[in-house]
Amino acid sequence: MNELSMNEPTFREVMGKYCDKPFFVGMDASDLEDIFDMMHDLLTAEADAIKVREPYATRTIREYEEAARRISCDRYDFCDAFEEVFK
Repeated sequence: MNELSMNEPTFREVMGKYCDKPFFVGMDASDLEDIFDMMHDLLTAEADAIKVREPYATRTIREYEEAARRISCDRYDFCDAFEEVFK
């Protein structure tokens, strides 16, 4: 947690909704989408924490937001490929 700007309760809150089932065991495309959603939510939470803690770090904030946006856009392509390959 020392390397993140978000605090432990925020991290636990974001992760909590994704930790109720084991990943990769009987995984399907919706499980893969959950992983992408989790990464999007973690990146967004970190960007929000940096905005509060270090509002002058505009480049870092922008990079986190862009990464979250990219993951959100790309997840459908990866999930579609997963369904095609692992039917």
